[in-house]
Amino acid sequence: MNKLQGNIIATVIATILLAACGKLVDNIVTPPFVFVTDRHRGEDFNSEIYYAASVGEEPIRITDNMESDRMPAWSPSGSRIAFYSVGDDGYDIYTMVFSGGGKINLTDSPGFDVSPVWSTDGTKIAFFSQRPGGSGVYVMNEDGSDQKMLAEGDHIADIQWSQDGLKIAFLDGLKNLFVMDSDGENLENVTENYQNTGVDFGIIRRANSYSISPDGTMIALGYQSFSYDVVVLLDDGKTIRHRMLDEMVSDTDPVFSPDGKSLVFIRENLMCLIDAVEWDTDSIVCHETNVGGIHKPKWSRDSKFIAFLAISAQENGSRASNIYVMRADGSELFTITDDTDVMNYEFEWAPGYPEPDLY
Repeated sequence: MNKLQGNIIATVIATILLAACGKLVDNIVTPPFVFVTDRHRGEDFNSEIYYAASVGEEPIRITDNMESDRMPAWSPSGSRIAFYSVGDDGYDIYTMVFSGGGKINLTDSPGFDVSPVWSTDGTKIAFFSQRPGGSGVYVMNEDGSDQKMLAEGDHIADIQWSQDGLKIAFLDGLKNLFVMDSDGENLENVTENYQNTGVDFGIIRRANSYSISPDGTMIALGYQSFSYDVVVLLDDGKTIRHRMLDEMVSDTDPVFSPDGKSLVFIRENLMCLIDAVEWDTDSIVCHETNVGGIHKPKWSRDSKFIAFLAISAQENGSRASNIYVMRADGSELFTITDDTDVMNYEFEWAPGYPEPDLY
């Protein structure tokens, strides 16, 4: 057993013991997560992936390469993490156990393979690729076999699977939102459908973020018209279920909670939530964080915590990005990273408390 494995085991055991004894559970214990940081750029000019067992636990470095490792995505079982790594032949997608061992190159080809996303049953991985066979959304089996293109396009981002595994959504280079069947059939431009509803909601310039409801019946779309706004559409991409309109503010980054009861979004640097069942605008509750410019909220799988990034200006003129976690009711705020002149980003919650599969 190496030192890294020993640290991981000790951290996981400590977390389990805390939960079992009931100590600190109400204060700091959350599901584990991973994130990316450039804190080592002075050593090798790259980004590395870190693991944290819970809020309050010291993050542990789980990649240590000369290449940058980015976009970690936890498998539904919690046993493996997919990510991309920059090598001499381009960008390839790998998986590893969450401790950092068992690294496997899944794509292993010249080109640009990034943005891995697991299917909800853990059997497939969708990703964006620019390769000799064409650029677009690809899918492969979890072991890297049977790679095939589902949709053609450049600069694709934010690929998401629906919870039932039947749909895949993504943003193209022009920030149009597309939804298709998981086999690539029935591709639809949701942004175009929305513009053709016949309702005067201003000029949609681009979609900046979106979220599919857990039951697959709604899409929350953050878009830019004359300002920023959030609209909730039914799954046909045309029928408007709810629109949060306030011409004096900007709303961005909508994300449904995994239990489907709430929608979180950013309003003028406040963390806001609305009841996603009743959609009563009077139920919107906003919380101040006072930690910088906040964005990219992400729910824990148990819907109890919201992680987010905060960017702040430094005295030397540079910027720092740090990670924070807030209880869903806004009652407490926890610091995950507290770095200066460092960018921490691309965090991903674990699906639960994974067993230490180290070998």
